[in-house]
Amino acid sequence: METDGRAMLRRRVGVLLRRSREAADLAIEDVAAHLECSSAKVRRIENGQVAVRPLEIREILALYEVPDARRSALLDLARRSRESKLEWWQEYADVVGPDYEFFVGLEDRATLICDYQSYLIPGLLQTESYMRAVMDAYRVPADEAALRIRFRQKRQSLLVDAGSPAFRAVIEENALRKKVGDDSVMREQLRRIVDVGSRSRVSIQIIPAATGLHPAEGRAFIMLGFPDPEEPKVVYLEHLNGSHLLDTPAKTVAFDRAFADLQAIALSPDDSASLIEDMVKE
Repeated sequence: METDGRAMLRRRVGVLLRRSREAADLAIEDVAAHLECSSAKVRRIENGQVAVRPLEIREILALYEVPDARRSALLDLARRSRESKLEWWQEYADVVGPDYEFFVGLEDRATLICDYQSYLIPGLLQTESYMRAVMDAYRVPADEAALRIRFRQKRQSLLVDAGSPAFRAVIEENALRKKVGDDSVMREQLRRIVDVGSRSRVSIQIIPAATGLHPAEGRAFIMLGFPDPEEPKVVYLEHLNGSHLLDTPAKTVAFDRAFADLQAIALSPDDSASLIEDMVKE
């Protein structure tokens, strides 16, 4: 008997394939002609009613000219949709947007996470109290906030699990000084940053408030790198009404350069830790 997990994954594959087809400006009939099948079958695939076979999805992704990073992730998702295993992030589909869910799937197999934040503490570093205060400020309903917090805490296990990716964070000093919750929340949060920053595969750097304008000013982003150096990096951008991913070298190379520039102008990890420790004492 089929599990709910397989059905959910099939639907996810279908949604992503439909979006890719629309981005390629192709009709269902075009795909059916290419696969030499009926239009009804393509609709069933996109609706998640049937699983797509490996050969079919490779043909489809080639037709849509899907970039390598997204193609690899889609192939993996399609493979899992034919199995019974449900990945942990699918459990939070009700409170996580589709682009973010796709991003977390990529993050889960990344070997490098680069996070630049200008207004808030990076999610992978947030304490539960800080998360809750953010949810309250954004007026997130209590039941949804609880799910979002559990989801974020699950993500944070990336930094402590065996084989954890390298994590590089650059944070504006203003983000550390923006009061989220009360003083005790902020002190706990600052101590958490210093604690996580002491781990071997973690680097946290602070850009002092006195630093002048720079190219990435105010444009928070997360960039992922993967085991295969030929696989393009992926950039996740979040805005008020949603989020989106960039996964082609032509679009991500500017963020790669920007993050290197941010690391160059920021304080060293040791000096950053000293600054944060001084802030805790203030």
